[in-house]
Amino acid sequence: MMLHNNDQSQNDNRIQAKRRPFRLMRTLVLPNQHLASFVDLRQWMSPIDEQGHMQTCAAVAFAGVCDYLFKRFMNNPVKVSRLFIYYNAQMIEQKSREVDDNGVLPMNTALGLRKYGVCEESYWPYQNHLLNQMPSDSAYKRASRYTVVPVHTTIDINAIEVCLHNQLPVLVGIRLADESIREVERNGGYLRVPDLNGSTISSVHLHGIVIVGYDRSAQYFICRNSWGRRWGYRGYFYMPYEYLTRPSLVDDVGGIWSILKILPRTNTLPTVRRLLLS
Repeated sequence: MMLHNNDQSQNDNRIQAKRRPFRLMRTLVLPNQHLASFVDLRQWMSPIDEQGHMQTCAAVAFAGVCDYLFKRFMNNPVKVSRLFIYYNAQMIEQKSREVDDNGVLPMNTALGLRKYGVCEESYWPYQNHLLNQMPSDSAYKRASRYTVVPVHTTIDINAIEVCLHNQLPVLVGIRLADESIREVERNGGYLRVPDLNGSTISSVHLHGIVIVGYDRSAQYFICRNSWGRRWGYRGYFYMPYEYLTRPSLVDDVGGIWSILKILPRTNTLPTVRRLLLS
């Protein structure tokens, strides 16, 4: 992670940038297919995480998607480092190597994955004393073997269904009021749309989750949380489609994210794909 401080290096970088024009965002078109009535990807997901007191929900969610891709499509069931992903997103978002545990945007998490890759949990474990600390050189070296192709689009029920039908888990930010959290804990994992009249939901922080399935007839999504297996239904919960249609309950600006694939790293970074439905 050397920084070039001399003028010649900066000039060389500018010349290379001119020679190799790069677009960060390109379009990925998925067809509006005949969708399955039911999708459930839980069997390929890694064990449910417990994020604890750390504000790591977005990083943990992306790590869960990476675990899924390694296990299902690369025949390599590994647990990737959540704090490695989190620190790189913090560094990008806060524009500093000295970072605070304030949470991160999904966009910066995706860009950190694309730029720095992923390493196994054993290289940079999820331990309190490593929070906000720059990962080791060995972790960066290990992670440099891979990069990812992120996918982004606006929040749309059909787009989420299409992603899941094509075996892509989806990350989204939602607001969970305390009352809703307690209700999910009581009733076996079912979340309902809260009464928004006079609600203080706007003051609730966004929380990153992964959508791993749907039931079109019942109109609910199967969602993976990061609060341990004892929360909800073994760490998962069921969210009605309607929940994502309420702007006050979702990260309407950030949209939804996924990882299209994990690739061996080359000299050129892949683009972020903007999902469109044909």
